[in-house]
Amino acid sequence: MTANGRDMLQQQVNEDDTGPFALAASKRVAEAVEAKFNARENVFSPFSAEEKTQLLSLFQSIATCLLQRLLCTPPVLHLRSPLLCCGDIHGSFRDLHTVLEQGAPFGHWSLLYAPILLLGDFVDRGPHSVEVILVLFSWALLCPDTVYLVRGNHEDPSVNGNCDLYGDRSFIALAKAFFGDEDGSRFWELTNTVFSFLPVAAVVDDTVFACHGGIPCLTTALASSAADASSTTPLRNSGSADLNESIPTEALFEALLEEEDGGLYRFETVLRKDTDDAHTAMRRRLVRELLWNDPAKQEDGAARHWSLPGPGASPSGSSTGKGSVAFDLHGFRCNRGRNDVSGDIHEFSESALTHFLERFGFALLLRAHQQKDTGVEVVKRRRIITLFSCCDYAYGCSNCAGACLICGGLIRLISWYPRPKSTSLSRFSQRLFGSDSNAPSLNTQQLAECDRRRFRFEEGDSSTREMEAAAERFRQRPLAEAMEYG
Repeated sequence: MTANGRDMLQQQVNEDDTGPFALAASKRVAEAVEAKFNARENVFSPFSAEEKTQLLSLFQSIATCLLQRLLCTPPVLHLRSPLLCCGDIHGSFRDLHTVLEQGAPFGHWSLLYAPILLLGDFVDRGPHSVEVILVLFSWALLCPDTVYLVRGNHEDPSVNGNCDLYGDRSFIALAKAFFGDEDGSRFWELTNTVFSFLPVAAVVDDTVFACHGGIPCLTTALASSAADASSTTPLRNSGSADLNESIPTEALFEALLEEEDGGLYRFETVLRKDTDDAHTAMRRRLVRELLWNDPAKQEDGAARHWSLPGPGASPSGSSTGKGSVAFDLHGFRCNRGRNDVSGDIHEFSESALTHFLERFGFALLLRAHQQKDTGVEVVKRRRIITLFSCCDYAYGCSNCAGACLICGGLIRLISWYPRPKSTSLSRFSQRLFGSDSNAPSLNTQQLAECDRRRFRFEEGDSSTREMEAAAERFRQRPLAEAMEYG
């Protein structure tokens, strides 16, 4: 947490009327921002100076109340389906608008068909990071039981404050451009304070492990407790010249899964700090790898790869080989695809994934973190789904955005295009997301039956009775019951 952000939030934490006022503020902010957005043109009408001042004032109450709720939120969410899951938004208000507008009747926060899990990277690179945060935090506060936010690697001031790397599309630059230097810095600090308290992972139906990046490197070193740093061994053969951190233990990860108070796993930045003691360094590394790690794209030249058909190729952003680096005994290596040679972040092999899933009783890894041309990718024998929920990502790309719906043992993959296109929709996609001709077209396609536990990827033209029934139950609920979600 930034020092200034902590001080500003602490001033309001003990005010009795913060909660009700913040809920009203959330409604006002969400409505004000959405009213300015032209979805067809993907632009905002200008905000006046007075409107910006009011937004910042209301946002401080929203951030304060959201922080209070996050203080009582475990670092790993345990959720039940049905659940709509989304990947990187990266400042694309158009795609956030698509998810919220088509995921609820009239785009109203109280009428969501199913809860939404967003897997981080809300800011940077896109033009509307400020507007995304204003609406996303408002919805999260209004819908604590239906809108869930998980931290990504860009929810970190060391990343979203990097103007050298992201230029005028960095979150801090956009905040200053929107509010002015002083108020923009204040907004940026408040937002990063909330980011530091976000959960770092989620478990869905006890069998799907969801995080922004990937699985962490863990050791089975003999340890009397999860925090016994002396029982771990240094990471070897990872391409690191100097790695003074110890590998987190499986016991530490188990403790994270069951932790109710996330205080030990909350860091302003997850990047390595040489001043950390051994215990803190181990926990920081565990969180960092959950946010940063990637599956190795190629291992032995026989990697199995599948994705939705898309409109064309574009830079992937995924890990690619840059020289041969051997996997260590745990099945990890330094992430050369992200130019890491120090071993701070890693790629993991299929064997590492298999061990992780079997060791902790999961069937599937659901993640974000990497651009995919079709918005969705399934790899590693259908045991990893990568979601990227941002169209036209960067550098003239014409990539789709993607999401997935988990419901009753079924997973439906969804992809939408940045411009309306003619496509046939399954009945369920039409029912869940609507068929407004002005909205981005949706293209739903699934895999054949999956042999991992009870999860199946349904064909788009098949009769998805269980998912249809779930959607119908949401549709038929009376308004009063639906309003309880707010």
